Amino acid sequence: MLNARMRTEEGWSDVTICNLSPRGAMAKALTPPQKGDFVELRCGSSSIVGHVRWSQGVRFGIRAQDRIDISGMLAEQRDGRKSPGSERGSERRSAAREAIVAKPLPKAVSTEQASRTFARVFEWGALAFVGIAGAGLVAGQVYSVLTAPMAEIHSALNK
Repeated sequence: MLNARMRTEEGWSDVTICNLSPRGAMAKALTPPQKGDFVELRCGSSSIVGHVRWSQGVRFGIRAQDRIDISGMLAEQRDGRKSPGSERGSERRSAAREAIVAKPLPKAVSTEQASRTFARVFEWGALAFVGIAGAGLVAGQVYSVLTAPMAEIHSALNK
């Protein structure tokens, strides 16, 4: 369990990181972010920027943009000091932090939501195509029904 701070569109809040992997994390918060949000987790001098992949109750999971230095985070938390080799990473992270702080976090559209939108557009397009094709068939039938009597009338008048 690692205590950390989380930044979302609403601002900063406290979180507890319960599980870490090289490309993601599972954490707990009183007000967890929604699926699809971008968040930043800060634990000491380490920073994890990622995309919320799931949220259930007070727990949520994120997919990190960059690889997570798990041993460095644990060593820093345990010893209260920087881990060996973290100096170079912290320079890169501080530059990334400055860029992130300067602009708001983007509102992400989840893959699930994008798929739903595509399906709706496709469904309405197919329905419109079927409707137009059906109207064309009906118009053709009406034309053929009305042209037969008109042809008889035209031939009777020309005699």
